Amino acid sequence: MLKGNFQSFFSAGSTPSRATLEWCFMSILRYPDVQKAIHEELDAVLGRDRRPTWDDHLALPYTMSVIYEVMRQNTIVPISMLRCTSSRTKIAGYDIPKDTIVMTNIWGVHHDPKDWNDPFSFKPERFLMDGKAVKPQAFIPFSFGKIEYFLLNE
Repeated sequence: MLKGNFQSFFSAGSTPSRATLEWCFMSILRYPDVQKAIHEELDAVLGRDRRPTWDDHLALPYTMSVIYEVMRQNTIVPISMLRCTSSRTKIAGYDIPKDTIVMTNIWGVHHDPKDWNDPFSFKPERFLMDGKAVKPQAFIPFSFGKIEYFLLNE
């Protein structure tokens, strides 16, 4: 049992990261203009003599927006893990009793035309606002805790 838990822990952490990186590489190969813009931003912020750190992500809004768009368009985990409602609630006119098991269709949220203009097109700029990378409420690559998104979109 411990071995299985250990494998699940590392698989759950590494598989989505690997898949996201693969999709990033495929996307920048498919869109050379995106690759060029990332390269220019990295050169401007980092130069050619150092590697990026996490602290650099705020200074790399276009690069971050490309990563977000890759994660949105190529949702790695399309259905969330099972969750359980903590209280009775109402979603889209349906009564959901307390302790009901629910799942989130992450792929569906990421491709809903109500939230994403032209959801099947690759548009990193949808995550840029005032020169900063932003995460809209409908961007949930790792699911979310509360059910607030659906309550706001009834």
